[in-house]
Amino acid sequence: MALVVAVAFGLYWPTLRYGFIWDDPIVLEQLRALHGLGDLLFPPAIIPKFYYRPLIFLTFLIDRTLGGETPFWFHFTVVFGNAINTGLLCWLGWRLFGSAWAAALAALVFAVHPIHVESVAWIAGRSDVIAGTFLMLATGLLTYERRWAGWLAVVAYALGLLSKETALAGLVLLPMVDIVRNQRVRWDIDGALLFVTLAYLALRQAGLGATVTGFATNATPTETLLNLLGAVGFYVGKLFLPIGLSAYVPTVPGGVIPLLGLLAGLGGLVLLLLAWQRQQRATSFLVAWFFLTLAPSLVVIIRYSAQAPVADRYVYLPSIGASLLLVPLFMRVKARWPQASRSLIAGVVAVSAVLAVLSLRRSEVWSDGVLFWQDVAAKAPDYAMGHRELAQIYMDRNELEPAEAELKRALQGKAAPEGRVMTLNNLANLYLRRNQFDAAEPLLDEGLRIHKHPYLYYTLGRMAMMRAEQAQAHGDQDEVKRQVLLARGYLEESLKIGPDDPKTHVLLGQVLFALQDRSGAREHLEQALKLGARGGVADVARRYLKMVGS
Repeated sequence: MALVVAVAFGLYWPTLRYGFIWDDPIVLEQLRALHGLGDLLFPPAIIPKFYYRPLIFLTFLIDRTLGGETPFWFHFTVVFGNAINTGLLCWLGWRLFGSAWAAALAALVFAVHPIHVESVAWIAGRSDVIAGTFLMLATGLLTYERRWAGWLAVVAYALGLLSKETALAGLVLLPMVDIVRNQRVRWDIDGALLFVTLAYLALRQAGLGATVTGFATNATPTETLLNLLGAVGFYVGKLFLPIGLSAYVPTVPGGVIPLLGLLAGLGGLVLLLLAWQRQQRATSFLVAWFFLTLAPSLVVIIRYSAQAPVADRYVYLPSIGASLLLVPLFMRVKARWPQASRSLIAGVVAVSAVLAVLSLRRSEVWSDGVLFWQDVAAKAPDYAMGHRELAQIYMDRNELEPAEAELKRALQGKAAPEGRVMTLNNLANLYLRRNQFDAAEPLLDEGLRIHKHPYLYYTLGRMAMMRAEQAQAHGDQDEVKRQVLLARGYLEESLKIGPDDPKTHVLLGQVLFALQDRSGAREHLEQALKLGARGGVADVARRYLKMVGS
């Protein structure tokens, strides 16, 4: 077991040098709004009301306490958790089937499988890893007949629920463990599991305002069914052939993939019933594990709550069941062909080596923002998201020519209305850096016709102030006053829609200071600091507050 755990940890050791990718900076912003246990259980407005994962945010806070807002500890927690999961899988395979060597081989396959890279290399993807830890721990504890182990399993299940809603599968899976082990049903433990589930749902309702979150899609029942089958087919296909992995899959694959999903579902049902009939209940349990832990992730297809309907990380928990199914397979091969034991082990090791290489190559994509978004843009070239995010990184590096090219590609790509608005706003900001006001203005006007987003009004306010500076340089005081008044109107409109943006408060404070409204300027500058303004934005706020005070 120790060797397999070491492989799991060593494989992801390079990720400890990686930075923050994709939504990771947003997580840091959300952490700054958490000030106590109450904020963990009842998240503040800055945290979207889609997911209820208090324990995940607690781990983020611990990481920040250990290392500040540097990436190392944030990565270490996930890498360490995945290594622990590899050991737990080995232990669970031994408890269910009594074969340490077969469990170790199955754990090796789990440790190196490329489908896990997204969950382990990405800081914000840790929820599946941690939920998997507690669900496996609860399952393994229930294989012991001791009473204390049963109650610890209930605690582990509760922690799994607070990590990710996928752990709800445990309400069905965990009571099955007694049946698998031919033990008597423990009604007190099962009752406690139900109580914990109801308590979790009540907390979720109170924290999010709803038990089931997300937005209903406009898909017809037939389209929804095909999408569900397509998602199952996608996940099963990636387990068997983990190539072409992407962090952003904008649509559920069609074609023959739904048929693969249907065959996988029917095949899983047949395997479950056949194994049960032959008294191979542990095998039936693991088939149920795969589909039950996959089911909550399929809700994303029915209730939109994520940027993509399918994702590699959603199969982390189901892959635990799939990996454990290898244990009875290996045992059966050895029993039928005892002389082939060494060949079996050599074959599994060889396949694992190939999978490890694929995982290392996939992991490198997560090492750098440019590599990451180039990969997304290459695999979803007809969609705006990858091009827009890649352009943002170029803009942050002040590489305006490649940023402009990517933003123009994004405008040609498919996007939701708000996504197109963001692309228009970003391209307008790029033109503002070049003082190309006539090129920026129509983009902002187009964005406002789509959706009156606060960022658009902020950019209009910023452009008005830049025009005021130009007018000031030319000695045109009437134009200066006109542009400053326009800027105030735009920024006030921005704050009506989005009142919690520190940048907008700071810029409005500067505008009001220019208009000699010192009390109004002080109010907005102080509000920006209350909202957690950081870096240069906070420095400007403090500098103007000193000027207002003088």
